[in-house]
Amino acid sequence: MTSNHKQDQAQNSAEHAHRAVMQAEEHPSEQMIDQASHSLVHAEAAMHQADEAGSGQSMEATKSQLRKDRNRLEGN
Repeated sequence: MTSNHKQDQAQNSAEHAHRAVMQAEEHPSEQMIDQASHSLVHAEAAMHQADEAGSGQSMEATKSQLRKDRNRLEGN
């Protein structure tokens, strides 16, 4: 797979995680929080793969959003 494909996958995963965190904030049930947490783990793994594929600096905004979403979900 090309680094562009890995980057696209990572960005899609991050967008999905962001939506999941927003939903968990709106409807803070254990299930919604678990789903958001799972989405964040998946997105973070995708980001790591994109980094290994050479996506590097172009992913900084996405990484930053993931960190913000992780902090929001954890209540920081």
